[in-house]
Amino acid sequence: MAGKPQPIRVIWAFLALAALAGCAQQAADPAPKLVAVASTGPTTVEVTFSEAVEAGATTAANYAITPSLAVTQAVLDAQKTKVTLTTAPQSAVQYTLKVAGVQDAKGNPIDPAADSKTFTGTAPAAGDSDGDGLLDADEASGWEVQVRQGDGSFAKRAVTSDPAKPDTDGDGLNDKEERSNFTDPRSSDTDQDGLADFDELKKWASSPADVDSDGDAKGNSSLFDGNEIKLHGTSPTLADTDGDKISDYDEIIVRGGVYNPLIANVPQLELSLEGTTDLSVNVKLTSNNTVVSTKSASLSQGTSTSTSSTDSQTRRVEGSVSATVGAELSAGTDGVGTTLSASVTVSAGFSNENTRSYTQDSSRSSQQTREEALSEGSESGKTIDDGRVGVGLRVKNAGDVSFKLEDLVITALFRDPADPTKFKTITSLTPAIPAGGVTLASGSQTGVLDARNVAIPADQALEIMAHPNNLFFQFSTYNLTDQEGRNFEFLKEVTLAQTALVVIDYGNGHVSRARVATNVERQGGKIVGVSMKKVLDDILELPFATQAKPDGTRVLTSLFDKQAGANVARNSQQRALWAVVGSSNLSIPAGTHFEDILLKPGTEIHLLYVQDRDDDGLFASEEYFYGTRDDVADSDGDGLKDGLEVKQGWTVAVVGKASRKVFPNPTVADFDNDSLADAQEKLKGTDPFKADTDSDTTADDKDPAPLDPSVTGNRPPLIDSFSASISGFVATVTASVSDPDANLSKVEIDWGDGTAKTTLTSNFAAINTTHKYGAAGTYTVRLTATDASGVSVSQQGNVQASIPRDGLLGEYLFSNSASDTSGNNKNGSISSVACVQPAANRNGLASKAYEFNNGSGAGCGDSNGVYGLVSTANLGQGGSFSYSVWVRPLTNNDQWILGQNNGNGSQPWAALVVGNPNALGGTSGRVSFVLTGSGPTLTVADSASVSTSAWAHYVVTVSSSGGQTTVKLYRNGAQVATVSANGSYANPSSANNFLMGNAALNNTSAVFRGLMDDVRVYNRALSDGEIQALYSDTGN
Repeated sequence: MAGKPQPIRVIWAFLALAALAGCAQQAADPAPKLVAVASTGPTTVEVTFSEAVEAGATTAANYAITPSLAVTQAVLDAQKTKVTLTTAPQSAVQYTLKVAGVQDAKGNPIDPAADSKTFTGTAPAAGDSDGDGLLDADEASGWEVQVRQGDGSFAKRAVTSDPAKPDTDGDGLNDKEERSNFTDPRSSDTDQDGLADFDELKKWASSPADVDSDGDAKGNSSLFDGNEIKLHGTSPTLADTDGDKISDYDEIIVRGGVYNPLIANVPQLELSLEGTTDLSVNVKLTSNNTVVSTKSASLSQGTSTSTSSTDSQTRRVEGSVSATVGAELSAGTDGVGTTLSASVTVSAGFSNENTRSYTQDSSRSSQQTREEALSEGSESGKTIDDGRVGVGLRVKNAGDVSFKLEDLVITALFRDPADPTKFKTITSLTPAIPAGGVTLASGSQTGVLDARNVAIPADQALEIMAHPNNLFFQFSTYNLTDQEGRNFEFLKEVTLAQTALVVIDYGNGHVSRARVATNVERQGGKIVGVSMKKVLDDILELPFATQAKPDGTRVLTSLFDKQAGANVARNSQQRALWAVVGSSNLSIPAGTHFEDILLKPGTEIHLLYVQDRDDDGLFASEEYFYGTRDDVADSDGDGLKDGLEVKQGWTVAVVGKASRKVFPNPTVADFDNDSLADAQEKLKGTDPFKADTDSDTTADDKDPAPLDPSVTGNRPPLIDSFSASISGFVATVTASVSDPDANLSKVEIDWGDGTAKTTLTSNFAAINTTHKYGAAGTYTVRLTATDASGVSVSQQGNVQASIPRDGLLGEYLFSNSASDTSGNNKNGSISSVACVQPAANRNGLASKAYEFNNGSGAGCGDSNGVYGLVSTANLGQGGSFSYSVWVRPLTNNDQWILGQNNGNGSQPWAALVVGNPNALGGTSGRVSFVLTGSGPTLTVADSASVSTSAWAHYVVTVSSSGGQTTVKLYRNGAQVATVSANGSYANPSSANNFLMGNAALNNTSAVFRGLMDDVRVYNRALSDGEIQALYSDTGN
């Protein structure tokens, strides 16, 4: 026993050594490795590991495949060495699989040196599994998306869609649409600009792959597509949303919100009338077209009232819908309001015209002028022609854009009294604008631009005279250029295509207009327009209210007036409501709620606050226009409502003549003064403007048949005699007028020169009256006799006002010459030319007079005996004669002006002098005339001292009759002295010259020093009228 235990120890020793040896050889547990990767189908991939794996092996997110291929599921097999991945549809391209987060049973992570492998994908079989229009293979292969960033660079990425889903990202765009537009089918906002791809393509028409579709941001993210919509309401596709040539960037970023990018900053021209509006027609003879008389009317503007003034655009819109709106007001409906379309012509919205009314007096005078023209023009052998209109205009820049105005044309329009919806063009006016145009800064205006004496048809001129308040003026054409030289004609086209015009007339004188952007939102690629709610709430920021009518349609009832700082609301007690009127190209379907009205590009909408407080059929603005009251239905108390007189009128049907429509003056109860108020005229069917409607010489109030000219009861006045004569510039009418019914009321004389008529109310049988004309010309003098019934007869004659030529012996106008212009060839001769120099005449015209003896350097008139004078051969004046001359002595010393010496030439025979030269007998310091003969010397002197600073006109007349001679002296047309004596004062010598400027007596005291012009000598004594004509003559 003792020797056997040793083998056992050996075995245990071996085992122990073996165990120790085993411990010494055991290495660290290896990390799992990716052994193989292979596609097993279009949507499956098999992944093989080097050993069993557990933690993280079934987490799909731990398997990343590039190019991008989504892994949706990971399944571990029973041996835990293989994982089957479910992927998005693959393409037949090489992929790389990278594994992370997977561990073996002992917690060892995958070996980073063996965590990826490549494999080739399996393309799906041909077909379109989800029916989205893309083959599965194309969806699997995908496409590249390029997104334009704010700095202009492009970010690119490859994308695929799911062949099992027609809209992979569920954004409303199917995968085929995504591919067609190169958007990401797995992102609803490809460019991450805040707008979904669907909205960019379907609603805004912007690019879903461009953060700044219109390129207006310049890198500023606040103008990226999404922010344009959400922050500013501007268009992501229009760099200039409102089309005013100022970009959204400039309006929002540069100008800091001073401008509104949704309201076009365009020129605003405002047209106003200045001064009077003039109308005229000529009455002519049909035989030779000679003008018999001119009938003129001058219309003065009335005073504007803030509660009723408006502009002409509003007046035209009101006119087009007045019947509809007026009916609603008259129906007593609670003043809820109305919405309608009208035939309103679309305008550029760059201009407006202020309305005006004419004073009652000038309107009435205009209507009377028309009746006078019609009366005279209806006479046998006469016609009415040559209509004329004239007006003063002023243009103001009412906007905030400076511009230069050129090529302005204004249109004159006339509103048809019988149909207020119709306006007809009268003529085009071209006001005088300075060459090169006129530049208007914001708030500035032109001076008065005259457009006068413009020809129009005579019948239209008469129509305007009858209804002057129906005359309108509006802009027709013009050229506007801004400070950068851009013409607004192009801007008008662009702006109209991107905006709608919104005009708000609050009925209190406040009128606003704005062109608002319409092209922001789209549907199906088409512009939707902009709703009135957005316009008022977001763009104009004007609080408003609506109310449902009985049919459920909501209409405007209140709107905030920024200028007044208050709401303007409908008022049933004041019979006031809001009328919403769209242009003819703006369709407003029946039943459309006010806030839902869509404004389209190029359309207009007018919001008008209208009221008819007195229920007379006229809006308050119309009452202002026609000069009537808006608180009294019958302003003139004639028994007819104002609206009936202005808009309805009645038909006048005279037997044997064409019927015509008349509209009485609503401010005058009995315009034609026939003792019939307009209500009575309406009952009788007579003309309210014509006292004798049927022209049968019996006034309507006394005529048993005022519409039948065969039934009468009054005989016209008789002009028994008539004569119109003239002497110089003074006309004389002598006449005798009677009336067979002893009913003569007045006689008027129209002198034909535009001055006031002479009216006589007595002494009709022996009329003798005079009139002085202010200028030479031919005038038609017309006498009109009128009886108490308004029946008139007329007779006329022509007179010619002119300076006297009869008996003219010599005429010296001194127009740089001493020639005789009388036709008698008695030319003057100048002595000492240096002392008779051309000078300016009394009218300031150079070289139209002579200056005598003022050349001191030449020794004129001094003791050396150099005397300047003009002499002529003897003019042959006899016992009766006249001198006429304009003079301005430079001193009041004694001096000879002009005249003739006696037989031996030593003393004067007939001389006009200053003072008493050579002891002739004149009065010192005054103009005098001396005449010598067999009787006592005849001397007359001016009653006033001679002027050395001003021109004066002197005439001396000498008349001899029955042995008596009378001398008269006139200064400036008025007699200042006269003297008479018996004796002979005939011309003593036919040889002596007629002398001007010197008596030729070799005596310095007889030298004339001064200015002289227009010397005339006659062989007769001039009449007072002829002397007046000479004095009134404007000279050469």
